[in-house]
Amino acid sequence: MDEAGRCPEPKCLVPIISSKAEQVVLIGDHMQLRPIIKCKEAAELGMDTSLFERYARMGTSEKLEKNVKFTMLEHQYSMVISFDCA
Repeated sequence: MDEAGRCPEPKCLVPIISSKAEQVVLIGDHMQLRPIIKCKEAAELGMDTSLFERYARMGTSEKLEKNVKFTMLEHQYSMVISFDCA
């Protein structure tokens, strides 16, 4: 799932569960754009948190390491600006 940091958790879970996926790849940046939730009550109940952000906040807990493998990039390649001064 591309832009998983922006996708509300239920919107990620529905295709995962309905397709009975055995492997899921979440791609995005949970520190950039969050899900847009217009309903204040839904946001207060946690719907403004993506599945991607929830996993990222869990860090390296023992429970997470047993069930989820994740890799965080140390360098943002898409933001590199190159100038050709020739």
